[in-house]
Amino acid sequence: MAVLVWTGTNGFAWADRRVALIVGNSAYQRVTPLPNPRNDATDVADVLRGLDFEVISTVDADQASFNRALSEFSRKALDADAVLFYYAGHGIQVRGENYFLPIDADARDENDAEFSFVSMEKVKRALDKSATNSIRIMVLDACRDNPLARSIRVASRGVGEPTRGLARIDMQAAGGTIVVYATQPNQVAQDGNERNSPFTSSFISRLKEPSLEVTKLFRSVTEDVRAK
Repeated sequence: MAVLVWTGTNGFAWADRRVALIVGNSAYQRVTPLPNPRNDATDVADVLRGLDFEVISTVDADQASFNRALSEFSRKALDADAVLFYYAGHGIQVRGENYFLPIDADARDENDAEFSFVSMEKVKRALDKSATNSIRIMVLDACRDNPLARSIRVASRGVGEPTRGLARIDMQAAGGTIVVYATQPNQVAQDGNERNSPFTSSFISRLKEPSLEVTKLFRSVTEDVRAK
């Protein structure tokens, strides 16, 4: 993949058609609500529109609306030169697979999790529908501590309880997609006390910097979060 340069108001230096799906879930019905994701998603979507992205944005998405937005994104990703998925909200891993939680998420065990949540793999398949040489980025501010994880009874096969945070996917499994996490694997991120989470606050700020190569952008975000 060619070096990707973030060029401020002009977006990606050589990406002609750019599509983004932005999801921010705050108003959870059965688990702890989160103060920031609604703001995080709204603000990221605004910045990306200024960078010439066609943005699909959904806030406080239940399972049905989450899947509808993902379906629309999947169609619009076809032949796009750059595709970006951003998610803020509760996330969980079950048996090493990552899931994003709609606001109506409810699960008694791992089987319910499979059908009540939205899997990262489903999102990755949507990203993979873009052009062969496209830029594919997944940004996950999705490691907020999730009380539902403690209620899921995992079948006793030596795997134990659902793990805090999200599982890291390796480069081969990512298939060329740049995957950016708000925190380390199996850990939870902080919401902070401001309008945006510490991670998304830095992400928004860094997006506005001109001529910033994408890996440098995310390294800078990491440094910002550590400093905070």
